Amino acid sequence: MNTDYWTSSSALSRYAVVIISAEIAGILLCLLGGLLAVTFRRTLETRARHYFLAFFALMAVDLTVDVMTELVLRYSQMRAQLYLCHFLHMLLSPILAYVITLYLADLLDPQRARLRERAAVAGMLLVHIAMLFLMQTRRLFFTIGLKDGHNVFMTGPYYPLFAVWSVVPLLADMTILLRQGRRLTPRERLAFWIFCAIPALGAILTITIDTHILILAILVAALTMFIFILADQTERWQRQELAAAELRFSVMLSQIQPHFLYNALGAIYGICDKDPALAKEAINDFSDYLRANLSSLSRRTLVSFAEERRHIETYLKLEKLSMGEYLHYAFDCADDSFRLPALTVQPLVENAVKHGVSKCETGGTVTVSTRETPEAWLVIVRDDGAGFDPALSPRDDRRLHIGIENVRARLETLCGGTLTIDSAPGAGTTATVSIPKRAGGAASRRAFSPRRGLPAGRAGRERREKG
Repeated sequence: MNTDYWTSSSALSRYAVVIISAEIAGILLCLLGGLLAVTFRRTLETRARHYFLAFFALMAVDLTVDVMTELVLRYSQMRAQLYLCHFLHMLLSPILAYVITLYLADLLDPQRARLRERAAVAGMLLVHIAMLFLMQTRRLFFTIGLKDGHNVFMTGPYYPLFAVWSVVPLLADMTILLRQGRRLTPRERLAFWIFCAIPALGAILTITIDTHILILAILVAALTMFIFILADQTERWQRQELAAAELRFSVMLSQIQPHFLYNALGAIYGICDKDPALAKEAINDFSDYLRANLSSLSRRTLVSFAEERRHIETYLKLEKLSMGEYLHYAFDCADDSFRLPALTVQPLVENAVKHGVSKCETGGTVTVSTRETPEAWLVIVRDDGAGFDPALSPRDDRRLHIGIENVRARLETLCGGTLTIDSAPGAGTTATVSIPKRAGGAASRRAFSPRRGLPAGRAGRERREKG
């Protein structure tokens, strides 16, 4: 055994008071970090929140063990208890770094498609734990003895490996950052590099000065990293909320088209003298239609298809006032209990009327039906009108495609749904909305992609198109 590095005395030394005070402050900082992670749960990604909560919990336990070690060393002769406390400290301190390494791997690969990094991290952690147990059974790290009637720690020949093993996950972090760091935002990269640098310096000082420095260095690095990531994700969340608000506004504008308002009001005016009761009913329908469109601006959850169907029927009734026998419509809805984003089917019905039925001299019929598959619910809007060429871009005929892109983005953003259009000139149009059952049975909206402030579905589609 080498020289002893920590001895007890009858009272706490000034140095011990400083160490205990710093560790108690560290425990309070851990509680503050956990409180911030819970408080900002709306802006902090679920993955980040879980990892940081786990980190702060383990850090608080480690610091508590360190404080107990100091107190037991000063005021108790129970060497077994003292030995256990210090062994737990040596076990927990490096594990904290592995938690951040796993978070980095999850951040770069949220779908866990590649397990190589996680398997490597788990393997290093298991080797660390196994070596710690095997080597300490022979007192190769440290031992506790008596000197002048006081407990004393004595370092073993392999004690420096404790600091070396603490650096291993940091080296793994650096390797991952060098290879894949460009996939992170600049602030995320800086946060992880800070976490690598400060504990690495602490590990060096642990060998030369004191073992407490490493745990305090990890805490400082983790808090700095947490603040950087919290600020980055809060800014990103604000951009996403703004994008969502703009999307809802554009959807609303695409639905309340001036020509429809003029036609509806003109039709109501025309029947006021002929059929006051029908005019009164039409005004009520018109009010319901406007209310439903405006409420979609603040709608943050999915709605039942039954509610969407009522809005579609209101729209078709108003259109039929002005088109008369040129417009017929039918519903074949076997199931209307599933959920979908508000105002995603009605725009398709509006397109079927404006660009399909109204362009035929004899008019036509719009049919809305629902079907269920093992994986999804389908909503099918079909018309037997003029049809169009789906290959045309919105720039070729913007009126023809009005609302389609907004509907597609809204589906992908809020529930991971899809929209397909099948049409041909003179053969009518069929629009099919697919709502995945994992989303259509829940009332919550789908989370946005954390990358670049884009909605998850749109970001994925852009990556596929670029690929």
